[in-house]
Amino acid sequence: MNIKDKPILKIENISKTFQNGTQALQNIDFEIFKNDFILIAGSNGSGKTALMNIIANLEKPSTGKIINNAKDFNINPHIGFIFQDADSQILGETPEEDILFGLKNLNYKKEKIKEITNNVLKFCELENKKHFPARLMSGGEKRRLAIASMLALDCEILIFDEPFANLDWKGVKLVTSLLKKLKEEGKTILILTHEVEKVLALTNRVIVIKNGRLILDDSTNEIIKLEKSKWKELELHYPLTEYKTLDDLIW
Repeated sequence: MNIKDKPILKIENISKTFQNGTQALQNIDFEIFKNDFILIAGSNGSGKTALMNIIANLEKPSTGKIINNAKDFNINPHIGFIFQDADSQILGETPEEDILFGLKNLNYKKEKIKEITNNVLKFCELENKKHFPARLMSGGEKRRLAIASMLALDCEILIFDEPFANLDWKGVKLVTSLLKKLKEEGKTILILTHEVEKVLALTNRVIVIKNGRLILDDSTNEIIKLEKSKWKELELHYPLTEYKTLDDLIW
């Protein structure tokens, strides 16, 4: 098999039942290929966050397994997870300190650490905030700092959980521009969001989870052809709605 045809991650028969008996996931199967930019969609409680936690190795499945072939592609097999609450990922007093916190156990030389820190802060357009109090940054800046921390650890596979949550318009623009840059860099990206219209144009695939089951996995080009009624069945906001009157703004 040509490595281009080999999935970077393979999700095999994943199920998850919590201790209280709630079955969050049932027999989930799909493959993720290098450079994929996949929208993982579904209503609250559908199981998509539980699935991403398992893929990121933050939780264990009840049955099934994740096969990580990243080393075959000569890339870091570690998966970076950018949480919905960016504050929960900020451990340093400043952006520079936050990046250094993640690098301190990697046994790099000081020059290498400084180079990585400067590069990821520049990539995420935070170099002018490197000594700024991290807790006082805007929501969009905090989200970009969380991304920078994952990039510093050389994560080629990135999972975003509701990256636009609690952001104003400027923050959304900052995050979407960075997502576009990550796509151009060839990162493999999984993004969980209800705000489909903000990111759909960047994706190449859409996966929909409903009641713990995978009910749709198709290319974005095919998904966008679906009738509005089908989007409603999938419990997703139809992204091509035209807003001409105030009534059109009511979801």
